[in-house]
Amino acid sequence: MDFADRRQVGKVPGNSQKSTLEMMAKASTCFFCGKLGRMGYDFFVDLQYDLARSAETVRKYSAAGRICQYHLWQLASMASPLDLAPTLAAIARETAERWQARGGNSEKHIKQRGLSSSPKGCCLVCTFIQRSETRLARDFQKILATQNGRAAYEQSLGFCVRHTALVASRMDTKIAAFILDHARKRFSELSQDLQAFSAKSASQRRGPLESVEKTIFSRALVQLAGNRHFTNPC
Repeated sequence: MDFADRRQVGKVPGNSQKSTLEMMAKASTCFFCGKLGRMGYDFFVDLQYDLARSAETVRKYSAAGRICQYHLWQLASMASPLDLAPTLAAIARETAERWQARGGNSEKHIKQRGLSSSPKGCCLVCTFIQRSETRLARDFQKILATQNGRAAYEQSLGFCVRHTALVASRMDTKIAAFILDHARKRFSELSQDLQAFSAKSASQRRGPLESVEKTIFSRALVQLAGNRHFTNPC
């Protein structure tokens, strides 16, 4: 069974819609990214466990193009070298066999064969993230279609650039305009906060940083670029 099939994507067990709205209103960064990040983290926990114990999972992920370089590095940051070594060995073996099967080593032959370091195909982690993102977008589409949902969103810092566009594109014109107007206000405030932070940090007589100022840089990165740990390069 696939990881995506094991989990009811987009649902938080034990959380009512009311508590979800409360968490969205109080989230310090993009709430969409936060939920996607928790789902992605759980996926990696399951994956590293299965890779250490299941030869079938190792075969599945060592096939050409089934895990991209970005997510292989991310997996390595979570798994122990001993647990991940069999998977890396399988990937190295598959790479050697793939290149051997293409044959030839002259410059002309290599160009004709179109050898590359990255085989075609999207990695399974990227696929999971893409599907999870789509399902979350549907969940937020339903939430923001309600008056209570929009009230909670209005109190929040809003979604990041990517998820603002993704959710707004699924809404009718009136609600999309509400989402984009909210984003305009929040990103204007973010710009002002960053300018104030920069000016205070540059001043020789700067005082101690306030709690909001200590997190402004990381918060800005998430709002502008999304969660760096759970992107989909494919």
